[in-house]
Amino acid sequence: MAAGERVSDQQPSMDGGLNNVSDDILLAPNQLRRAANARLTDYGAVTKRGGTQRVSAALTGTSILNGYTWRKDGGTQELMAVSNGLLFTTTYGAFPLTWTTQTGALSTTVAPSFAQFRDPSNDVVYVADGGLLNKWDGTTFTTNIANTASVSTIVVHNQRLWGAGSTAFPDSIFYSALNDGMSLGNGANAGGQIVVRTFADETILGLASINTSLMIFHRRGISRLTGYGQDDITVSPQGVTSDVGTIAKHSIVSIGNLGYFVSERGLYMVNEAEVASVGTVDKPDPILAPIRAMSSTQFDAIRSTFNRSTRELWISLPGFGVYVYHTVLRSWSGPWDTGYLSPATTTLFETLNTAALPVCLRGDASGFISLCD
Repeated sequence: MAAGERVSDQQPSMDGGLNNVSDDILLAPNQLRRAANARLTDYGAVTKRGGTQRVSAALTGTSILNGYTWRKDGGTQELMAVSNGLLFTTTYGAFPLTWTTQTGALSTTVAPSFAQFRDPSNDVVYVADGGLLNKWDGTTFTTNIANTASVSTIVVHNQRLWGAGSTAFPDSIFYSALNDGMSLGNGANAGGQIVVRTFADETILGLASINTSLMIFHRRGISRLTGYGQDDITVSPQGVTSDVGTIAKHSIVSIGNLGYFVSERGLYMVNEAEVASVGTVDKPDPILAPIRAMSSTQFDAIRSTFNRSTRELWISLPGFGVYVYHTVLRSWSGPWDTGYLSPATTTLFETLNTAALPVCLRGDASGFISLCD
């Protein structure tokens, strides 16, 4: 073995993953009863999970509400984070990272939603915090854009910016003009509002762009909107299911043609045509038991992200840790508790490191951001 070569401690043939639900007699030979702080590789081996490292001093003394990474028109990757109503920006480099506080106030309590899209002339990042829309263009932070909709969730779909989570119109989604997010919900500038009554006046909790559909998540039910671009197919929302929705809007993750979300019955996946639980008789869902013990306040604190490097869906459950669902093996590991519970994890988001490889970052309740793995 060459000097300095790293060797991972792995136990092979455990591709069945975590099974802490089934009776002992039903446990498969390739499954684990306990997989705390362990992870599965693409080939089914179980190995130790990576550690965490703080990337800088605390941004503030309060929670990191959310984070985001976007690519500027010039190609530079920029990190964004919101804490205590302030926007912080930096570029990924040698630790400690140097964060810059931008001028402009956001909500100190609402976890903001980010979306990279166009204003009339450039790519920018829009920020939704429950009030009027905000935007960051890489130089100037513009808050409370006049005549825009007050929303807390935004996504881009079919060349339009879409928003939901309005306290005044909880059953509505708002859209912008083509390729201009500045017109979100503004009818005078080709934006607008659609009342979604697929399931009566069911409140809209989240949105996701999946393939050709804008998926609209209710607490009990999922609707979809197709078209509404340059070649519109239909502008009438349709029901996908009335059986299950999401209890945690920050758990919604879109991965190509598939979406994942946490419901009161565990982790589910959704595409344009159907919704299905990831749990099976052979591979039961381990997060169902913790969810049943959680309060509505804890539901809102559930966070998810997708690790594109390892093809893992990470789900942070407050008080329990991070459970990991391997989307290739369709098996579980976790919970990861060391380094994820104290201080509490308040956000998970992805970025690229200096080698342009995807890595995950974690924000916590003390204002720190940490590199995971």
